[in-house]
Amino acid sequence: MIIKDQDKLREICTNVESKEEALDILNLLEKELELSNKNGVLGIGLAAPQIGIQKRVAIVRIDDIKLDLVNCKITKKYKEVQSFEGCLSIPGKGCKVSRFEQVVVEDNEFGNFAKFSAYGMPSVCVQHEMDHWDGILMVDKEIKIINLGDNQPCYCGSGKKFKKCCKKVK
Repeated sequence: MIIKDQDKLREICTNVESKEEALDILNLLEKELELSNKNGVLGIGLAAPQIGIQKRVAIVRIDDIKLDLVNCKITKKYKEVQSFEGCLSIPGKGCKVSRFEQVVVEDNEFGNFAKFSAYGMPSVCVQHEMDHWDGILMVDKEIKIINLGDNQPCYCGSGKKFKKCCKKVK
């Protein structure tokens, strides 16, 4: 996983050209996110540029919600809200950003849904992951950046302290 290498994370991604290519990248993302979570670095989404693949592919995994995003675009946005989020590529940072509470995603040609609507946390995560495709990081949209101390509440919303939740395992 690419960590803090802003040059690599800021490259613009290209579309995936085949279903086989999409499935290969989706499988790599799934394995990387599982490994990260297993190692105590918890995440709910991952985009291909975060693992060094400059393609428009990402996954969102929130409880029972599993979204595979491939070459898609957001076509409708509803109600701007402030969100607190983190990023696996920027460990230890939390940002308050402006996102949309609900989005409609279309043209998800090799994903698991051709068109869908996401609301709440899945909406925020979809927007965050798709921003990676255009080289946009959460720090670019920050309203306020926060350096998380070990005893502060974790940015993921679990209610646990950062040190016992999403803190990077060294």
